[in-house]
Amino acid sequence: MRAQAEELRQQQASLRKREAQYSLLAENVYDFIWTVDLGLRLTFASPASLRLLGYAPEELIGKPLFDTVHH
Repeated sequence: MRAQAEELRQQQASLRKREAQYSLLAENVYDFIWTVDLGLRLTFASPASLRLLGYAPEELIGKPLFDTVHH
């Protein structure tokens, strides 16, 4: 039981570390990074969206992907 609890703690710590690394990358790159849900609505937009598209990330969340990018 203790071994399982320790393994779970290690997995959670590893996940937190990867999430922090991803956040650091996504928040500081010059490229527009986004994630979408199954309905192709934006669920994340990097801060570069303001510089590249003229929209702050919070303005884009929930909008359809194809309303956001040029195609």
